[in-house]
Amino acid sequence: VVATRAPYLCQDIRRDPHYRKGNSSVLSELTVPLLSGNELWGILDLQAEHLDAFHEDDLRLMEGIAYHLGGILEHAYQVKALAHRARQMRMLHDVLQETSRCADVEEMGACAVRLIADRLGYRAVTLFRTVSPQGGVQVVASSQSYDDAATAEKLLLQGASLASRCARTGTL
Repeated sequence: VVATRAPYLCQDIRRDPHYRKGNSSVLSELTVPLLSGNELWGILDLQAEHLDAFHEDDLRLMEGIAYHLGGILEHAYQVKALAHRARQMRMLHDVLQETSRCADVEEMGACAVRLIADRLGYRAVTLFRTVSPQGGVQVVASSQSYDDAATAEKLLLQGASLASRCARTGTL
């Protein structure tokens, strides 16, 4: 069912060479895929302890149930995605609104870092400024302090950090 995404009705599991026995009392099984859009979310599996337990009517009923469950799952994913996008848009709006009131780059950086750390729950947020073509960067604002600030600043200015590589290459 997982490979084909098609339902499977097995009236006698003893005659199915692909059946993997789990419960020794099971003799019939009906399995239907649960699809959310084009994605296989799971399977709906019915088992019975006697032969010929399921019929075409059962198969059609389970297909209908699986179809509606898939629709509900798809709707839930869409609602979750919309909520996530709305949260992102609110965050962007808040950062733009708050930072537009700032008088200089340092104040703007501190404000943006504080908002990102507070609203998104990140402990370590740092805004760097590129200061050399070799990838040297300087801390504008940070939500954390460095254990050895002088050494960290030296490495950053030399272009010997992940942030420096990002600045040097222009890629994440």
